[in-house]
Amino acid sequence: MVIALISAHAECLFDDPDRHGNHLWHTDLLTRAGRIAELAERAVTGKHAGRRLNRSLRELAMESVLRDRAEGGDHDAPYVSVRLMQEAEKMVQANAGRRQLAGTPMPTCP
Repeated sequence: MVIALISAHAECLFDDPDRHGNHLWHTDLLTRAGRIAELAERAVTGKHAGRRLNRSLRELAMESVLRDRAEGGDHDAPYVSVRLMQEAEKMVQANAGRRQLAGTPMPTCP
């Protein structure tokens, strides 16, 4: 219900701080509610919604969707996609380190 109410007063207008603040709040509410499809619709014309969508896709590890958005001309998506790949690589390295430590006996105190 809040999303519908705020939507009527949300617009990306920098000369009207209230409507612009509502616009940012609206994109956040859509994200928190998991309404990715609606966020994607708004991302077609709004850069803030596009950025928020990209961050959500990164959090959901939806690399292929980010790649599609990058190929479609979204200038923010490649950067977010690279961050997602870097995070995945760090997880691979961390898991390898854990496996290595699991096989190592714990040192004893003298």
